[in-house]
Amino acid sequence: MAIEETREAIRREVGEIRRLLIVRLSAFGDIVHSMHAAAGLKAAAPHIEIGWLTDIRYEELVRCAPFVNWVHGVDGSNGLIHAIGSCISVKKKLRGLYDITVDVQGLLKSAVAAARAGTGVLGYAGPESREGSGLFYRWRVEPDGSASHVVDKQARLLSAVVPVVPARKLALAAPAAVVRNLEDRYPWIAETSHVLLHTKTRWPSKDIPQEITGPIADILAGYGARLVVTAQNESDAESLRRTLGARNVTVVAGLALAELVHVFSTAGLFVGPDTGPTHLASALGVPTVALYGPTDPARNAPYGPATVSIRPYGNACAPCWKKNCARGTGPAGACLSAVTPEDIESAVKEVLSGKDPTRCAG
Repeated sequence: MAIEETREAIRREVGEIRRLLIVRLSAFGDIVHSMHAAAGLKAAAPHIEIGWLTDIRYEELVRCAPFVNWVHGVDGSNGLIHAIGSCISVKKKLRGLYDITVDVQGLLKSAVAAARAGTGVLGYAGPESREGSGLFYRWRVEPDGSASHVVDKQARLLSAVVPVVPARKLALAAPAAVVRNLEDRYPWIAETSHVLLHTKTRWPSKDIPQEITGPIADILAGYGARLVVTAQNESDAESLRRTLGARNVTVVAGLALAELVHVFSTAGLFVGPDTGPTHLASALGVPTVALYGPTDPARNAPYGPATVSIRPYGNACAPCWKKNCARGTGPAGACLSAVTPEDIESAVKEVLSGKDPTRCAG
């Protein structure tokens, strides 16, 4: 069914849509991608109030989005079965609140959650509908081959409600209390220009290799009054401090998601691998250099307005979509081990020049 026919079928069955629920449970970077599409929906149809069902670990991030009116959380931290049980438990909270539900994630757990809302569910057909999720959908949008990036695919899905052009830059904002507390702890956020480096992900194959972390820091130090390296936890922070040695670098560990929003929004430059913080920085409009190895920037590069994505194309096995690299000689994958400091410096100069924003470089 063509997307126009799907839109007309929804109009006939639902009538005027005033409240729409988006289901995107996880993960950090994927939620940021979905925000680009959701912001486009809000711009196209300001009268539609948007709710968002997400994992409780990411509620804080979604609440920073002014285009989202309500946020509902489910506990997805203990595996699929527990997540589905938590989704079922939200049934009473969601019944009667929304006119339509859109599952932009396309997995079994997200489809089960969407079905609990008590409305018809709009979802994907074809390969984007995984794990049998399509069984829970009232309406399905067929892929048309015109979109390769996940944001564009989600915008096409939402276009079955109203034509959507995804937003490049997101106007996310941390709560005022979070900002005050953060700037009391780290006065440099408001006082100096800073550049950001993030090195670790949940996939060892995507991590920036230790041997180039120091040289990258040396490059970035020339682009701001302060170089800040963010770490997920104190253990990672200590490892980074050992790697960076005596360099004049501020290492910050354990920032909450809303705190990341504020720290990143005031930065002048960001370098990182394919991970949530990198997608957030790009979405906030920060000039961003993203390093890609086992994943494909054509599908899920940062979507912000000033981004250069680097992936060495010498390895025939990339993208392999594997968390651990069979070809790497150390913890890092073979792909990112091929990235040189010169590659980084060239990309930094390019993204700051503004001449060729949002592209992939091999």
